[in-house]
Amino acid sequence: MKKIVLILATVLLVTCSVMFAFSACSSSETDDNSIIMYTHTPFAPYEWKGADGKMTGVDVAIMSQVAENLGKKLVIKDMAFDSIFSTVAKGNSYTVGAAGITINETRKKQVDFSSVYSSSTLVIVSKSTISSLKGLENLSVAVQKDTSAHTILKDATSEVGYSYTVEGSDGSQTQKNIKLSSLTIREFSDYNTCRINLQNGNVNAIVMDKLPAESLFFGDGSVNIYPASELPQEDFGIAVKKGNATLLDAINEVVDIWLANGNMDKYLSYYSALYEYENGGGEQPTPPSGLELEWNC
Repeated sequence: MKKIVLILATVLLVTCSVMFAFSACSSSETDDNSIIMYTHTPFAPYEWKGADGKMTGVDVAIMSQVAENLGKKLVIKDMAFDSIFSTVAKGNSYTVGAAGITINETRKKQVDFSSVYSSSTLVIVSKSTISSLKGLENLSVAVQKDTSAHTILKDATSEVGYSYTVEGSDGSQTQKNIKLSSLTIREFSDYNTCRINLQNGNVNAIVMDKLPAESLFFGDGSVNIYPASELPQEDFGIAVKKGNATLLDAINEVVDIWLANGNMDKYLSYYSALYEYENGGGEQPTPPSGLELEWNC
């Protein structure tokens, strides 16, 4: 009899913890059982506030699964992108930054990063056909403050210039450098503001990541999105406080499994289609098998 009671109690405990992880998603309240995810929206398909007013996207799905695995609730806080790294660095052992964050050496000095879960190419968005950094000379270009695109353009307008690698068909690599003496950089806090300024003619172009650019300008036939050979591919990771191996291992467990079984690509495609549907394009997508929508916060 005691054995039966113990089994029932265990089942109830597991059930309650799963329900708690799903139902306790929040944007404000925190406690000792919380994982706090700092992010910056909109940046679809990684994160945005959905049509139901809840935060959604690939980063939300990853961290929701991590929270469930650890028996905690996920609390999501939207903040300025350039403040995420210092906030995570000063946070507790259950604080993360998940905002389609490019892994680079400068940021590694502040935080540790998970395994790479997604990669992106930087592109130039404009109403003309600009497909190179040189084509931005004498123009006004919008960037989200403190992103990798912002760093590249600041380098390009410096005395030293922006250095990049060109790979030949034979696998050889050549270092090149570009300087833009008459480029005007317009810094904005979010990509929606960048988009509005481009549409209103206040800037000539935006430099940003490919997938979010395609989502942000879905159905807008007035703009073109071009990759540029000088712009690098970027690897995204989730940031944690330096030395926090326990949380990093929990995140990497989810990321590595989803990459291995193909779910990461499926989820990226689904959230891209969902964002387009919510903004008037196409049919409502069917969630891939295994994606639990109760995660949406």
